Amino acid sequence: MELFNRAYTDSLNNRTPYDIVYRLLMRDGRIKYINGRGETFFSATGKPLLSIGSVQDITTRRLAELGMQKSNRALHALSTCNGALVRATNESQLLNDVCRILVEIGGYRLAWVGFTEYDTEKSVRAVARAGTHSDYLDHVRITWSDTPEGMSPPEPPFAPESSRLPRTSCTTRNSCRGTNRPVSTAMHRALPYRYSTTTTGYSAR
Repeated sequence: MELFNRAYTDSLNNRTPYDIVYRLLMRDGRIKYINGRGETFFSATGKPLLSIGSVQDITTRRLAELGMQKSNRALHALSTCNGALVRATNESQLLNDVCRILVEIGGYRLAWVGFTEYDTEKSVRAVARAGTHSDYLDHVRITWSDTPEGMSPPEPPFAPESSRLPRTSCTTRNSCRGTNRPVSTAMHRALPYRYSTTTTGYSAR
């Protein structure tokens, strides 16, 4: 409602109609999208006389628009990643370009790539990153072990060794595999998982 009140106040001050879309959080947790329109009529001396407006629930239409925008972003990101793959001259450049594309075009706040290490802790070494608070990765213990820290719901970020794919196989949704070891491009849900939540805005799911 703050957005609506501000639009109405600006409309009065500028003597112009308003037409805005804003969100309402319902008591049951649902979010509704509302289109508010209105206009105020003034006297010859500039005194507001009458305001007329309408409020319309456009949730169904807005969700469809957002879904289409998300699909278009995903296709654009995939196409741009394919271009980066063609132009890449080394692995590091490619991985960093993919992370940057996922953030700048895909709309993710943070994207990262990690190599699994076959040490005693089964750790994951971050080799590329992009996005907000990417230093988040420097303060968390990332592992692919069969522990609560390594098995972030709803699925582990790394597949078993028996399911590895050839070097050239890569997906940006869950994992990418090459050089004989899994590579994670997971988003923040696959990190352990509550470090500095108030600072980064990331949380476990």
